[in-house]
Amino acid sequence: MDSMDQVTKEMTQNDRSRPPPVACAVIDALLRVRISEDHFMQMCSVCKEEFEVEGEVR
Repeated sequence: MDSMDQVTKEMTQNDRSRPPPVACAVIDALLRVRISEDHFMQMCSVCKEEFEVEGEVR
């Protein structure tokens, strides 16, 4: 097996051990918060999108 095949095999094996994504209903049920000037974070720690003042986040 060449090195590229080995890398591909390892990557797909690692994918199988991850949990499935959360259901949309669970995300929709999360509390929504309006961002104000007082919020200390400037970006989402999960998706790394920047927050906008008066924007709404979960």
